[in-house]
Amino acid sequence: GGNMIAYFPAIYPDELVYSWFCRCFVHSGYPTSKAFLEELLFNRHCNPSKEFIGHLNPGMEQEIKKIYPMEELVLVHTMFPQYARFLEPENKKNALHRLMNDFCDAHHLFSILPRSERDQYLKYCPSCMEEDREIYGEAYWHRSHQIRNMSVCVKHRCRLENSVVTAKSSQSFILEPAEIVLGTKEPDRNVDTLESRFSSYMEDIFKESV
Repeated sequence: GGNMIAYFPAIYPDELVYSWFCRCFVHSGYPTSKAFLEELLFNRHCNPSKEFIGHLNPGMEQEIKKIYPMEELVLVHTMFPQYARFLEPENKKNALHRLMNDFCDAHHLFSILPRSERDQYLKYCPSCMEEDREIYGEAYWHRSHQIRNMSVCVKHRCRLENSVVTAKSSQSFILEPAEIVLGTKEPDRNVDTLESRFSSYMEDIFKESV
């Protein structure tokens, strides 16, 4: 079809690219997530990854590059740092290059471990969600909340909750915007110091590994 995705909203702080695409979809007026993805992706078989970007249609890639450098999107808005920290500097550069240019499947670049029980779904912090709605008018998926084994929101010291949205990139890939999926929830502040410190440590490592 003609390139109809005319509107890319600004990306929010700590927002996952997947979340950004979800919001683009909502604002674009496409009838279904599938129709939007057909426009966005190189072909139907390239399911985007929730943790990375996925294989974009060249026209869309050009549009997106006008707004954000690919490198910034990969480093600041995908889960790249989580896996890249185990790579040698040379391999890290190579992996970044391939993700930005060939849209290589991340599984070829990193050892992506199976998910533990509590990492099966996209996670969120009820306090961040409330704050996002106040500041931006909508909730969104935060990147730092999706770090593996992360259980506490470092900013609010409350427990991260599981959403109903699977974190895995499966064949039946759909865009599920946080604003639509998440209701409201009381934050659970019953968090011990050790858990809180561990989450801070995880987040620091994540940020440093780029």
